[in-house]
Amino acid sequence: MKQRGIQRHISWYAKVGDEFIADENMVNIELNSLQKLFKVATENPMYDCWEIKEHHVKILQKHIEHIINIKKYDYFVEATLIDE
Repeated sequence: MKQRGIQRHISWYAKVGDEFIADENMVNIELNSLQKLFKVATENPMYDCWEIKEHHVKILQKHIEHIINIKKYDYFVEATLIDE
């Protein structure tokens, strides 16, 4: 049986109409770093969607290739269950 894991990614949506635009998997970022960035308890596995604000961009930008533009799109950190 395959082990299941969590892949965290950033998704972006149109500001008007909330249309899904794209997403990209984050690389080289640990859950504890995300918990600190979003100021959530270490017991929180962050399975929900977390809205990316201006003060999050500098840190998260290091983990994806897409250039985050929060004036153009709404961005969220999301989690997906995957087979490893």
